[in-house]
Amino acid sequence: MVLVITAGFNFVNADFEPATRSRTFEAILLNIASWIAKFSLPILAALIVWAGFRIVSARGDVKQLEDAKRMLYWTLVGGAIIAGAYIIAQAVINFAAGL
Repeated sequence: MVLVITAGFNFVNADFEPATRSRTFEAILLNIASWIAKFSLPILAALIVWAGFRIVSARGDVKQLEDAKRMLYWTLVGGAIIAGAYIIAQAVINFAAGL
């Protein structure tokens, strides 16, 4: 798990550009979406591994298994939101352009 997080942070530091350097609303939103994705994906990977560990370590206990499945479900929902960060940012940009 430490390797996943460390590798993610090395990737994050590779090309980090502050969102405040951008001149347009569109560029600011896309930079923020990129920043969120780069920091969240290593954490997401670690949470998926942790949920898998909890499923395996439940050893037939129904309550622990339900909690682990719930954790995995909400981790995947969060991952879908993170993966759709650019789509969400683009929808906000298109909405703002239509005002």
